[in-house]
Amino acid sequence: MVQEEKRQVGELACQRDSYLKTLDTKVIRCERVQSKEKSKKEKNSLDTNQESFEIELEDSVLFPEGGGQLCDRGTITILNEGGSEGEKIQIDQVIRKLNDCVHISPKEIAVGSNVRVEVDWKRRFEHMQMHSGQHLLSLVMEGPDFNLPTLSWAMNDDEVYVEVPGKPTMEVLREVEKRTNQMIRDGIQMRVEVSTERPDTLPQDYDAEKGTIRVICLGELERNTCCGTHVCSTAQLGSIVILQTSSIRGTNTRVHFVVGERVIRSLIRSFSDLKSISAKLNCGVSEADDKLALVLEQKKESTKEEEFWRQEAAKTESQRMNAELQKNGNSFLYSSRGGLNFLNDVTKKLESSGLSILVCGELKEGGTVLVLGSDPEKVKKVSEEIKTAFPHVKGGGKGTKWQGKSSNWEKGDIEKFQSLLVASQ
Repeated sequence: MVQEEKRQVGELACQRDSYLKTLDTKVIRCERVQSKEKSKKEKNSLDTNQESFEIELEDSVLFPEGGGQLCDRGTITILNEGGSEGEKIQIDQVIRKLNDCVHISPKEIAVGSNVRVEVDWKRRFEHMQMHSGQHLLSLVMEGPDFNLPTLSWAMNDDEVYVEVPGKPTMEVLREVEKRTNQMIRDGIQMRVEVSTERPDTLPQDYDAEKGTIRVICLGELERNTCCGTHVCSTAQLGSIVILQTSSIRGTNTRVHFVVGERVIRSLIRSFSDLKSISAKLNCGVSEADDKLALVLEQKKESTKEEEFWRQEAAKTESQRMNAELQKNGNSFLYSSRGGLNFLNDVTKKLESSGLSILVCGELKEGGTVLVLGSDPEKVKKVSEEIKTAFPHVKGGGKGTKWQGKSSNWEKGDIEKFQSLLVASQ
């Protein structure tokens, strides 16, 4: 299929026919840009400049992100004279600029080039299922039996959510799910119509007079302005499963769900996880819940037991250290186990006079060091000596307490702490 004039968002090939997978077309604009990518780890991470090109085509089967739906991914293949395929370029981002569909390409493509555009169909069809599933689920929830209007919605690579007011129970949502699945089995036809009325939900930067306002019709049950790609019948959704809810803004709820192919994927992943957990619990899949409850109860009892004996050990050590403080003016403690909690339990029972150094953590693994004393100047002096003697120890403090931490204790470090304490007197 070849297109001879530029199509705007609203009348793209992918919007006229959501099932079209490839399209031969022509490049009409190519401009170099500096795109900025945020690290996925932190919102405040540094930007990385990455050269890319904005490509506009006469038409496209790649949907630009919009209306809550993620953009398509696919390829643009340069066609040689005679129509044979040349270089194939991966396209992972497609955006809307005003009324234009813009493909972000890692490589330049000359204006006037004939190209073949192909969509990642597996990803596209899942988006169609999720988007159409959202329309159907929202229709059921907004009905008089549930009165849960959709306030917003979004999809990601794993699931979809709709935000509704209030706190619907899972019992209510299971009934919503049941009715939605029945409507899926009913095979309600979905079609696209064009409207001349500009809705409030239309993006302000979209020129409706030059563009096309699309309306998605769910049979005769619902009409919604929407730019996305959809299935032609609810039967193609397969099924819908509500996974969970999450609270948002205190008064609203996000209802998380999967549709179609992602129901199968979610089931396979969940069962695989359950099998893995069951193997670790040394039980069958059907016994995992009861076995996990038993393990958690045993852990709770073990934690109580551990707390009791930790307090007993802290009591014994604090008595020993207090005796050393009275006799020598200083005291030292090293505990390979117990961590900072144990050191804090000991310090709560220590007398304020003299100088104490407490260290925890196993060799090669590091841990915490505490310096306590009645003389702030002496605490400061010893902490500075520790930082000099142990460059790998980082910490701080003020007054009568200083705390440091190391990711590694080396052989002989514990003895060096003891020597520093003795030399401080």
